[in-house]
Amino acid sequence: MAAKFYTDLRDNTVDPVLAQFGFTMAIESSREPTIDPNTGAITAAATVISTPVTGIFRFFSQDEITRMDILSGDLQCLIGGKELDAAGIEPDTTMQLVAKDVKYSIVRVTPTQPGGIAVLYRLQIRR
Repeated sequence: MAAKFYTDLRDNTVDPVLAQFGFTMAIESSREPTIDPNTGAITAAATVISTPVTGIFRFFSQDEITRMDILSGDLQCLIGGKELDAAGIEPDTTMQLVAKDVKYSIVRVTPTQPGGIAVLYRLQIRR
């Protein structure tokens, strides 16, 4: 019952707001090369995996900057959980966010996951 409530919240509230006010960006993760342990030969090259998502940027308030480990140029990016769940990705600090041809490092990830349903991810990002 609770899972349906949170899935509906994500699908009928969060996702439409992101679609209306957000824009397309991408989460990039790296995959290390695969090396054959017997020969030492590279069997698969290192790759960058880019997952398209829709998000909204938000500035941190001055109060948030002084209370937390946030630098004055940091931004917050809100991304819906449905797109990332569908891609099998949970963002972390080893990944990058690319928005409008600018790469941002992901400093902190704060998921909103009531009942285990990924509704929203809040990313603290930095140039």
